[in-house]
Amino acid sequence: MNFEEFRDKIKSCNICNNFKNKHTDPLYFNCKSPENVKCLIITEQPKEDKYNFINEESVKNDLLLNNNKGSTSGRLINIFGKTFAKSIIDESGVYYWTHHTKCPSRERGYRKKCINEWFKKELKLFSNLSSIISLGTEPYRGIVSTSDNLKNVNFYDYFWDEIEMIITNNFSKDKLNIIIDGKNYNFLALPHPSSANPLSNLLKRFNSIIEWIKKEFKINGMEFIS
Repeated sequence: MNFEEFRDKIKSCNICNNFKNKHTDPLYFNCKSPENVKCLIITEQPKEDKYNFINEESVKNDLLLNNNKGSTSGRLINIFGKTFAKSIIDESGVYYWTHHTKCPSRERGYRKKCINEWFKKELKLFSNLSSIISLGTEPYRGIVSTSDNLKNVNFYDYFWDEIEMIITNNFSKDKLNIIIDGKNYNFLALPHPSSANPLSNLLKRFNSIIEWIKKEFKINGMEFIS
């Protein structure tokens, strides 16, 4: 299945129709060059309220203007830089941004059906993918539920191991690793970047891990500027 066919299936998905907001289809960005994607960014379910109906174009417009530093788009630019924004706006680049649950909702939450149905298939779209970065406990929980090696590792234990690597400046493929369907990916679990989350204050300490990832996996153009 190519990317366009997969995206069409996502956009017409009704496996968890009870949670689907009637105003908006599943949010799934286009990607013209999936073979160029090296790093998959996974955030929470898109949030929608009665005053703000969200779709791909509205999010790309937020990325382009970058007027709202407190929005998810603004926070991701603050963390990953203009290269991230350009990848999504131009629909081509080293980054791809997805969500653990695709349908925007007024009540966000972990939807097991969405992860189970789509995530492993999604990974296969990006033939040169080497790194997965989650932001928040819910995306982490969804991702590791599909893994061969991390099903019983909670977010805080994994995050603490990352902190220890930063403190000792000793990074390991074995520790920053997730195996899904027998394939190894570098896996970085970050806290939700909201200013309301105290752990988000630690994001600026992750520069060293990102620099190691860039060199280890030869991801040209990848930024981390928090």
